[in-house]
Amino acid sequence: MVENVANSDSDVEKVKKVLIEHPEILLEVIKLHPYIISEMLRLGGIPLYNVSTKDDIKLLIELINKRFEDINKRFEDPKYYVDKRIGLLEKLIVSFNIPILLAVIGILIKLLMG
Repeated sequence: MVENVANSDSDVEKVKKVLIEHPEILLEVIKLHPYIISEMLRLGGIPLYNVSTKDDIKLLIELINKRFEDINKRFEDPKYYVDKRIGLLEKLIVSFNIPILLAVIGILIKLLMG
């Protein structure tokens, strides 16, 4: 029995050495049995929620882009309203200042003529 364990340990070491020297063997196995990756991660104690797929990353990028679009809209909307209100404020200032300006001109004309 002890002899079988010793032989299996040396066999394991031989298999390890071959796999390390020829990683393409692992690629072939993974292509044939893709579920093996998740099984290796599970056995290695790595939770699957730490592993991202290409689709996960694409989804994350889409969500980030949408968030930036929303933020840009928030900045564009107030800018539109601020520009609109400043335009109204300019009109009010001009409309209040024109009568004052006309009154000052009238007073100056009376002083010069009078």
